[in-house]
Amino acid sequence: MKQPFRIDFSMNRGHEMIIDRKDGILREELDELELQMLQSGKIPRLLPVEWMEIDGSVTFRYALAGRKMLLHRLQVQPLSMEQFYTLLLGIVEAFEECKHYMLRPEGCLLDDQYLFVGEQLNEVAVAYLPIKEGLRDNASGAGDLLSLVVRWTAYIQDIDGAGLQRILQTLNGSKWPLSELRSVLLGLIGEAFIQAGPKQAPQRIPIPFPAAALAREADIAQPRASYEAKPQSAGLKSAPTPQDIPLVELEEQDSAAEGSKKLWVTAAIVALAVACVWKYIYLSSHSRSSLYICLGLTLMGTAALYMVWSRRLPAGLLAKEADGEGEEEFIPESQPLGMWPRYEDIEHRELIEPASAYALAVKPAMGLETEPNPHGGNTADLRSQSLPGEATVLLADRGMEPGGAKAPALYREWAGGGSWIEWRDQKFTIGRLGEQVSYEEEAHGISRLHLELERDGGACNAKDLGSRNGSTLNGETMIPYKSYPFSAGDVIQLAGSNGPKYELKTRG
Repeated sequence: MKQPFRIDFSMNRGHEMIIDRKDGILREELDELELQMLQSGKIPRLLPVEWMEIDGSVTFRYALAGRKMLLHRLQVQPLSMEQFYTLLLGIVEAFEECKHYMLRPEGCLLDDQYLFVGEQLNEVAVAYLPIKEGLRDNASGAGDLLSLVVRWTAYIQDIDGAGLQRILQTLNGSKWPLSELRSVLLGLIGEAFIQAGPKQAPQRIPIPFPAAALAREADIAQPRASYEAKPQSAGLKSAPTPQDIPLVELEEQDSAAEGSKKLWVTAAIVALAVACVWKYIYLSSHSRSSLYICLGLTLMGTAALYMVWSRRLPAGLLAKEADGEGEEEFIPESQPLGMWPRYEDIEHRELIEPASAYALAVKPAMGLETEPNPHGGNTADLRSQSLPGEATVLLADRGMEPGGAKAPALYREWAGGGSWIEWRDQKFTIGRLGEQVSYEEEAHGISRLHLELERDGGACNAKDLGSRNGSTLNGETMIPYKSYPFSAGDVIQLAGSNGPKYELKTRG
């Protein structure tokens, strides 16, 4: 059995993923034709790849600029069924592109750490490894569509059992049913779009018709007496009759049309005047002074036209734009320090446990936490709420393991203050997602999923999860997705020199 692949990340020539083996990937294991096809040009849906050969051992480098690991994207944002279909369709299209370039679908690495996406979920990119057929096994990172579908069901918010069953039935027939699966996915995407339906039009206010028009409707089921005004109390003001129709909207429309007409007339006059100036001043005598005079008059006419246009904007339109009815506030995923936000913050929603048996079987293997970390709150700000009647516990007492040994804890420093943060689970994530991370960090510039800490036996590792403003370990910039040893005394700082610091300590 071949050794599993090793994955590393570097920033030597941009953000890159490096794949090799401990004993190296030998040149005779590679398919020469596929190497030439990969070298000939960029293949859609595949990560751009380069390789380096040293003493017969080959190392592959994949460019990741502008992409994020799909696994972390799914942990941040649950999938709808339509997004699930679109994402799977992107994988199928990647396989079809492989066939167009004389590549095998088996060469695509379908494990989670090899899949990356761009700004949109449908911009999926796959890593391709041109190893000869039969020389790679499951331990080396191979996968198939069925296992991929089963893993992704753990991230679907509301599973459509009928649609998922159609996909699984297609995959049970053969290993690579690309054309059949593509047809099924396109049909499911179309059905999801039809079920969603177009956006509802804004509700219109009914306008009462005049009595004369109502008299001509002889086949109306409702009696005409219902349109007649009911008697009012003596002290109340009578309601307006159907004939009293306000014409405010019509007057506004007429005024807007008249203003637009005046603007076009003014523009035509200015254009005619500018044409006359150039014809009778510059064309009659080609000199520098006449050129400057014509340019000045042209600029004056343009400025006058702009002033007329800016003054014709109705005040009601400006007020409507200021209100911003129906629009949501835009918050960046992790706003760059000193810059305005550019991305819309996706509203946090709880992951709903799928009812599918496949998802239930895969969920424990993926290491997903279904319960929030009881020590995930920020004790420095006292934002975590206690249950009624629960007594306050000293922080020093909570750092003890059941056997009496003291567990490693994180000490957080920011804005002149410090606090202890418990780290009990194998993985500990820091970000600004609330219940989907182990600790919610409120500092400026933090990404939704910023940093991951992991225990590996007696050692600890740290990994930046592709955050926008980055992280540093002991003053050195951390390469996104690269695992770094994290020992006692090491300090990790998030989001620049003014961001929070985390140090691994044992309480004394």
